[in-house]
Amino acid sequence: MSKFYTVSLQNETIIFTAAFEKKLNSGNKEAYDLYIETKAKFPMFKIEVEEAKKRVGKYDHTTMDDIEAYIGDDEHKEWKDEFDKLFGEKIPSKTNATKSVRKVKFAVIRKWFVEKREGEEAEKAKKAREAAAKKAKRTNKKAADEDKAVEQNVPLEVANNSQQEQLDLVS
Repeated sequence: MSKFYTVSLQNETIIFTAAFEKKLNSGNKEAYDLYIETKAKFPMFKIEVEEAKKRVGKYDHTTMDDIEAYIGDDEHKEWKDEFDKLFGEKIPSKTNATKSVRKVKFAVIRKWFVEKREGEEAEKAKKAREAAAKKAKRTNKKAADEDKAVEQNVPLEVANNSQQEQLDLVS
C-alpha cells in the first residue's frame, strides 16, 4: 500500500493520495494501519492530502439548451431528425405537473451528442490533413517541373503549361 503516499524530506511532509484518504475515511483497517505506521516513522512531519484530479472533458459543461441550439441549425438537420427519433419522447415530470421531461436521462443524450460532435471534428480534421497533403503534393510537383525545365533549358512558361498547350505552342 506504499503507493498511496509520498514522503518529502525537504518539506518534511507526508502526502497521501485522495484514494488513500477515501479508504482511510471509509474505515479500511489496512489503510488505518499504514497511516499509523507512517506517522510513527515520521512523527514530526506534516500530513497533507493530494487533491483528486478530475477529468474535465471538452463538452462537460454542455447543457440541453446548447445541444438543442447546435442541432437546430441548418447544417445539422440529420442530427435533429436522429435526436427526435432517439430522444423525442417526453413524459410528465414527477416533480412539476405542468412540465414534461425527456424519457431518456441527460447523460445519455450528452454522450450521444459528444460522440457525434467528436466524430464530426475528426472528419473535419481528416479532410484538412488530406487537403494539406494534396497541396504539398502539388507544390512538390510544381517544384519538380521547374527543376526539370531548368535542366532542359526550357522557358519556365512553357514548362508550366499543360502538354496540350505545349503542342499548341510548337505548331
